[in-house]
Order: sequence, then structure tokens, then C-alpha cells
Amino acid sequence: MLRRFSFFYLVVMLVTSQASCTFFGGVSTVSNKKYNGGVGYLSSTERNGQWEFDGPPPQVGEVTDRPMYRYMRKESAYSILGASKDYGLSEPYPERHRRVTAIREIGVVSENGGSRHYYEVEFEFAQNP
Repeated sequence: MLRRFSFFYLVVMLVTSQASCTFFGGVSTVSNKKYNGGVGYLSSTERNGQWEFDGPPPQVGEVTDRPMYRYMRKESAYSILGASKDYGLSEPYPERHRRVTAIREIGVVSENGGSRHYYEVEFEFAQNP
């Protein structure tokens, strides 16, 4: 009986020591900085070299109250005549003034003699200008 208990104890110790080595991990630090911004998506329509009612995209450093959308997804439609690609925007963020910190064009879709440009925008919240 004692021999069986000793063997069991030895196996438990061996498994426990191996498990502790397996789960060894590094240290992560947490920043106390409060993030004051986010990433959003927007679109602008250009026709014959002129921007339509939504105007040109904002520039870096500009404060804007344009609607920024939370998510964007690529959409494709296939038919006998060919394929078309488009982008779908989700619900917008609540209206608020935002300062653009970075902007990049994601894609362009041709539509009815014009083109719709889609942008990814990094922003921070700004006080009312």
C-alpha cells in the first residue's frame, strides 16, 4: 500500500512540475493612459473632378463632424454580365467633433459616371471648434 501511494505521489509531483513549466509566461504591462479616439470609416463621392454634397475627405489635423462609421466590409456581386465590388458601412458613431490624426484611402468604386472613395480614418475627440 505504501509503495502504491509513493508511486502515485511521485507521478503527481512529476505532472505538477511539468505543468508549471508548460504554463510559464512573460510579463505584460498595462498603460494607465486613457485612449481618446478611435478608428472609423467614411466615404466621399467625386463626379467630373468635383466633390459632391459630402465634400472632399478631411485632411490630417482637421476637426470634422462628418459621420464616421464603426465598421466597413467588402461586398461583391456576381452576375452573367460580370462582377462588381462595393463596400458596406455599418451604423455611425454618435455625432461628435473629431480631429483627424491619420487617413488612408481603402478603395474606389465607380458608379454612374462618378467614383465613391472609401477611407479609413484615425481620430481623436476634440472640443467644439
